[in-house]
Amino acid sequence: MLNNIKANLYFLYKESVSTIIIFWSIFLASLLMFFTIAVVLDGNVAFYLSTTIPVGIFTIIFGAMYVKETFPFAIKLGTTRANFIISVIIYSLIFTFVMAILNLLLVNLFDFLIERFSMGEEVVVTQFDPSFIEQFGIWQTFVFGYFILLTLFVTSLLFSMILYRFGYIGGGITAVVLLAFIFINQLREFAQELLSYVALGHENFANMYLIIPPLVAFILFAILILRASVIGKLVK
Repeated sequence: MLNNIKANLYFLYKESVSTIIIFWSIFLASLLMFFTIAVVLDGNVAFYLSTTIPVGIFTIIFGAMYVKETFPFAIKLGTTRANFIISVIIYSLIFTFVMAILNLLLVNLFDFLIERFSMGEEVVVTQFDPSFIEQFGIWQTFVFGYFILLTLFVTSLLFSMILYRFGYIGGGITAVVLLAFIFINQLREFAQELLSYVALGHENFANMYLIIPPLVAFILFAILILRASVIGKLVK
């Protein structure tokens, strides 16, 4: 079992590492280009960026594509569904931690560059709003950011598996349910109450509650994948 999980993790790593490198290379190059323009034009061009937004968008898209790109091939190579689930859980924890660390390092790099070139008035590159980080501290916001990425990634895995198992009908039903929590007052208030427990700064917030959203998504993902065919509904 352990060797199987190791093989799965290596397979998942090989399938994803080039995509991750490309994203960070393009993201870093883009930020450096805008920063260089701001410096050359002596502050006549300014920009503000929360790096968590593009990193979060990439995490969602990457997770949504990941199941159909890896699950059928892993099963055909001889792994069991249980071992694949365990491997995905481990990979998700590592992947989102690496993304959170790289996000933090990127922000620190630009903090240095901004101070070095005295561009504090014109350029802001941060994970969250600076006042938010000042209020709660860098490590609390790092933990919060990590669980945001983990929840986004696992939720996108779950939605991708729904599409894989049930096709566009399953995806459409899921979308309708989500929209109901937005447009129906009672459901929206219920959702807001639940979200208050994972909203940093809210009186209901506690770090341990951050574990619940990705855990629920993991469980639902595991339930769906246990009986999943190697040929998805969108492929048939």
